[in-house]
Amino acid sequence: MLSIVLIYTAGAVVRDIFVATEEQKDGRAVTFEATMPFGVLSQQRTRQVIAVLERRVVAQGGAYALVSSVAGRVGHPELIGSAGLPDATITLIAGRLDGVRRLPVLRGRWLSADKAIYPAQLLVNQAGAGLYGGLGTSLEIQPTLHQPPYEARIVGVIADGDTTPNVYASLTTALAFRPVVFSSGDAPDLFIHHPTAPDSAIHGLIDNVETDLSVDPTQVEPHRYDRVAQLLANLRATQRAFLGVAVIALAVAVIGMLNIGLASVRERSRELVIRRAVGATRARVFGLVLLSAVTIGVLSGLVAVAIALASVLLVIPHLLDPARALNDPAFPWSAAIAGLAAAIGAAVLGGAVPAFTASRIDVAYALRD
Repeated sequence: MLSIVLIYTAGAVVRDIFVATEEQKDGRAVTFEATMPFGVLSQQRTRQVIAVLERRVVAQGGAYALVSSVAGRVGHPELIGSAGLPDATITLIAGRLDGVRRLPVLRGRWLSADKAIYPAQLLVNQAGAGLYGGLGTSLEIQPTLHQPPYEARIVGVIADGDTTPNVYASLTTALAFRPVVFSSGDAPDLFIHHPTAPDSAIHGLIDNVETDLSVDPTQVEPHRYDRVAQLLANLRATQRAFLGVAVIALAVAVIGMLNIGLASVRERSRELVIRRAVGATRARVFGLVLLSAVTIGVLSGLVAVAIALASVLLVIPHLLDPARALNDPAFPWSAAIAGLAAAIGAAVLGGAVPAFTASRIDVAYALRD
């Protein structure tokens, strides 16, 4: 029974490892992506876009992120003007990218709301913290090489699953400091995630956004961006293999209990004969032996549940790397109940034959022996 719970939990952890990696890199299930033809974004236009997205997406229980990766420069104030300072990829964000992707904050906090323009804030991933500095480090950020840099401070270190240094900054802050960040024709990608809505409902959300912003729908091609559904389909075969292992373990347990039960009957044969001699019926002897096996099975199952509960709630969370964006596994109560039922069933199957054997002991032969 313990093997059933632990195998089920191990399968859930392995499943979450793959899903977390996908959701950390691309997007949670279900995430859609669309490139909106906004042209050159002004500060005022961006505020309008954010207001529409807040009303149409966030108010409906979803999350959105306007994301644009620009080639700029990031460095300490004394180095930002250096000719040897390499270009850096700066990801400008409006909305909550951590609502669209699994991006755990390892230290510090996430960027302030889009309305909080000042002071300028930055997020860095783990590699970026090693290159630029940790929390509280003041840097100069230059989202476009055609405009001077401005000062920003690191407020958080996140895990984005990338080994190269990445810097994340507020899109609205960048537009407030440098009104023309994008070249003509550029626009952020729009990502929309909803944890429960079907694909058609998210398409409807995007249609509403297009209508409110007077965007030509023929110029927008929203598509499913995450690959979680495909990944889960591939993992189902692995889950079936785990289930097969649990069934084999249960079959081995039944055989073990059968052998132990038969050995116990042989050892208790004189006791059982005496019970028969003083008036115990075959049915009573059968029930006595079977009840003993079932009691052992129930007690073993309860002990296994306690061990599994301690392992899942106390041990496994300390073994998970927070940078992998893994969720702490929930205790599989359904598997525990199924495992307990399987333990009782195994006890019944493993104890039925010994109980039947005990009920058929020849009293006269046993007394002569």
